[in-house]
Amino acid sequence: MQSPKTMQLADGLGRLKVVFLMLLASTVASAQSKDEALKISPSSMQKLTEGIAFAGSPSRGTTGHLNRQEATIGAFTYYPGTLGCGLVKEEIQSGLKICLNLRDLATKAGWSNNTRFFSDNNPYGLFGVRESLWMGTNAIGILVYNTRSETWTRYDVKSIAIAGDISRVVRADDEYVFVAVGGPRQEIPDRKPSLDVYSFRHQRWLRIDAIPTRDALALGHSGPFSQISFDDRDFLAKSYIPLCGTNPGISKSPPSEISRSEAGYILRYTYSEGNKTELLLRRVLLESAFDGR
Repeated sequence: MQSPKTMQLADGLGRLKVVFLMLLASTVASAQSKDEALKISPSSMQKLTEGIAFAGSPSRGTTGHLNRQEATIGAFTYYPGTLGCGLVKEEIQSGLKICLNLRDLATKAGWSNNTRFFSDNNPYGLFGVRESLWMGTNAIGILVYNTRSETWTRYDVKSIAIAGDISRVVRADDEYVFVAVGGPRQEIPDRKPSLDVYSFRHQRWLRIDAIPTRDALALGHSGPFSQISFDDRDFLAKSYIPLCGTNPGISKSPPSEISRSEAGYILRYTYSEGNKTELLLRRVLLESAFDGR
């Protein structure tokens, strides 16, 4: 039979063991949490101007749909137009069309004094969120059109329009806006391909550089005729996979499509038929990144 002193010692050791195990579990959980965090960096996107009044002008020709992008808000449907119209605002009931010419908007707002400097006049990605339209552009960053007040807000990394500097809205919903930047940027040497995300709740931007490799759903590679060779399967042995060309040696562009899922957002990169990369950007990690956790 154990003495009272021996029993007290055993009880004390047992309690120490419990405390040690709790501390160990906490340390492991903390390490796992850090391992699962997104790789992020500050976004260069800034709100440059807002409240720019511009209602466009009636269409003078038979303006049609340039592509399949469109968004309906209230009594109007909006879509990229043909014949240099830019963004078309069409009243659903009457069919009346208004041209919201982005070149004219840029000139009026003082973003550019040379309309010939634009290589095109159409939105790159078009999404309706509540009463506003979010769209990318060639030269003037991201534009937000408030359909009720008919005013415009501009987000960009530069103040003056630069032709060939394409920012594309890949997806926008009531939580986040995803903007892809890609392609050659000789005018902005430090502007590498990136995926920038805007949070409505936090009212700010973040750049998402990489996600945990365990969240890869499919990994593709460049085709046999690609000018630049890469293979996303090389990242299986690493903890993280970059989303686009923000790291040395990574040359792929931002995702071409982003869809919403129950767990978060699925980022798709289609390289050729049947050859694609799909990555799950978990909502909990995205929220943690904006919360600073």
